[in-house]
Amino acid sequence: METTVGDVVKSAKDTMMKAVGREGGGSTSIDFKAKSINKSKNLYRGDSLLHSSKRPNGIGKPYISSSGNLVPASKDGLYKGRQVTVTEHILGGYRKGAKSNSPYISFTNNKFVVKSYGDNSIELNIAALRKAIRSGDVKDIVVLSPKQVQKLIERDRMTSDFWKKRAYNWTKRDREYLIKGEIPSRFIKILPKKE
Repeated sequence: METTVGDVVKSAKDTMMKAVGREGGGSTSIDFKAKSINKSKNLYRGDSLLHSSKRPNGIGKPYISSSGNLVPASKDGLYKGRQVTVTEHILGGYRKGAKSNSPYISFTNNKFVVKSYGDNSIELNIAALRKAIRSGDVKDIVVLSPKQVQKLIERDRMTSDFWKKRAYNWTKRDREYLIKGEIPSRFIKILPKKE
């Protein structure tokens, strides 16, 4: 059975509940000011074609819509009648059909990594986005940390070990976060190009 994003989110919640001594349920309100979650850091994304839904090679990609939101290649994330996996998203050009239908948007907390993915940089206020998700102000968005992304790759049963290792190494190198869903414009900022 394939591990879903929901499984990883539930596992993360269960782990946090155990850490604060609330296993078995109870309130899910947890203080996120712990050192393990650095709220002051923003995330970044490189992109050469900010407003285009396709790359020059025809592969679908996230883009900034006319309303200013950052939209994934596909909101429903379906390819060949099934959900696109995190591994397929990471493998990108090696999985063109899946990548064109990915519900994920890649980010990193390393500003230097984004240069290899495009001339423009998009900055995401991750702390504000997480706060809006927790409060219910923003719905239908999931934030996957690098550890969650790596765990989903490890548990992927559709992909060979060779490709899983490649995806794992790439996401580890880039410290890749994945955002599933459409990101409202108030959380993103396009940074000026640096020559």
